Amino acid sequence: MKKLNNYIIILSPFILCSGPFFADLFFSYFALVFFFLIKTEFIRSILKTLLFKGFCIFFLYIFLRSMLSDNIQLSLESSLFYSRFLFGSLSIAYYFIEKKLIKKFSISVIIVFLILFVDSYYQYFFGVNLIGFEKINENRISSFFGTESILGSFLSRMFFLVFLSFLTFKISKRINSNFILLFLIINTFVIIVLSGERTALFLFCICIFGISIIEKKYIYLIYSSFFISFIFVTIFSINTDRIFSETFKQIGLNSLVNQSNLDDREIYIYSNQHQKHFITALNLFKEKPLFGYGPKTFRIVCKKENIDIGGCSTHPHNYSLQLLSETGITGFVFYIVFYCFMIKEIFSNRIKNNNNIIFFKISVLGLLINFFPLIPTGNFFGNAINTLNYIPIVFYFVYKYKK
Repeated sequence: MKKLNNYIIILSPFILCSGPFFADLFFSYFALVFFFLIKTEFIRSILKTLLFKGFCIFFLYIFLRSMLSDNIQLSLESSLFYSRFLFGSLSIAYYFIEKKLIKKFSISVIIVFLILFVDSYYQYFFGVNLIGFEKINENRISSFFGTESILGSFLSRMFFLVFLSFLTFKISKRINSNFILLFLIINTFVIIVLSGERTALFLFCICIFGISIIEKKYIYLIYSSFFISFIFVTIFSINTDRIFSETFKQIGLNSLVNQSNLDDREIYIYSNQHQKHFITALNLFKEKPLFGYGPKTFRIVCKKENIDIGGCSTHPHNYSLQLLSETGITGFVFYIVFYCFMIKEIFSNRIKNNNNIIFFKISVLGLLINFFPLIPTGNFFGNAINTLNYIPIVFYFVYKYKK
């Protein structure tokens, strides 16, 4: 069983970019494995932590909130098995105690990113990717993710893992390691831009900035890579103004896009539609400020006559506002306390093995990026986004408690 699980973990970078079904199945499987590992020393040490206990209280809270919502069955779809992401993460962390597995996994991560680079450029220049998926539109690529616009999100949320893999994998002295890091940063930046995902670009910039602070010896290399990236983006933009004009539209600076309407300038919070989602969520929060309407119920209650302003959707596209509207201030407090705790952790040196301190801080950085509270996001309780969000938690526990 252990050997099989090791192989699955080594192949997990491929599983994560194969689609939400297999990624969710991966976490669900290891969530079941968790109960077979519960008596191991590594897992038992984690069960005693305040962080784990806080997660369990949150899981219990969202379950009870679902049971008391007006749409119990719908709400339970999100809350009942939400704990699988944490339990699955802990199981995977247990297997990463073995150093050889981390090295093999790191190689898989680098290979997946290289494949995505090749496939993305191929799709950009030829209109279809290597397996026949067409572009989302004329100037926006999605690679193997097809109609799902998450290529940029995947790259930005997983880049911390690429950097960990870069540090873990002992690159031959005959190869210029600085060149490899430069190559990875430049291509990730360019492809995120070509994917048309502004939030992903913002998160990637935060990730790179954070890495430059944590691992200062790469600071000049990182800034150089950004300069080169902008040159590449400019080259790609010669035949289209979409990259720049759509960026301005997304953040609401319509007047910069349409210079002929300078008198009718409107500034939105990210975009007009996003602003409607946000206002709708705030209005719902005002109605039930303590406990909200229940997980996954935004899509139902946003249709209420006194609430609907055209901002209805499956979720309000922001973690903070979703938790406020669906779980109230009570659920939101768990989220903010967790985030503040991780900010504290990134400045902490209290881990079992000081040789892992850089790896630990990069893992925490990944968590801070994936759960960033002030940007447009996916569904907080969604399967696809959580399979990416919880990956940094795996390495947080690995490098925090690994001896």
